Amino acid sequence: MKLLTTTITFQDTFNETILDIANLEKVSNTHYNILIATADKKIGDLLITEGKMTIQYSGELALAEYSNIHDLIVYLQKSLKGDVDDSKSFLGYLPDGESVYITKNWDKWISYIFSSMNNCKADASNVIALCRQ
Repeated sequence: MKLLTTTITFQDTFNETILDIANLEKVSNTHYNILIATADKKIGDLLITEGKMTIQYSGELALAEYSNIHDLIVYLQKSLKGDVDDSKSFLGYLPDGESVYITKNWDKWISYIFSSMNNCKADASNVIALCRQ
């Protein structure tokens, strides 16, 4: 299993209450499990060291699970006013060949995926209509 890693570095000490959210389960003061909010399924780890949070997760997650990880990273980055390094969290490519990471080009990637899904649905509807003729 390929493990992806994203780090958030920050200057100030952080208020631990920012980690009191539904999809984090405290294991210790420096380790949290990342869960899917609708289930008790672990999809990653949050590790805390001085001035840095490291988020580790599988490279084989479903889109909804990646979306949960992305939302967590964005939330932590804003809360900590930190800098995100997602260079070790490659997810794929856009049609123009640009690389996609868990935060870099995320919105473009999601738009591309959903437009592709809509095109597939439209194509499937056309095939079904043709078959009924």
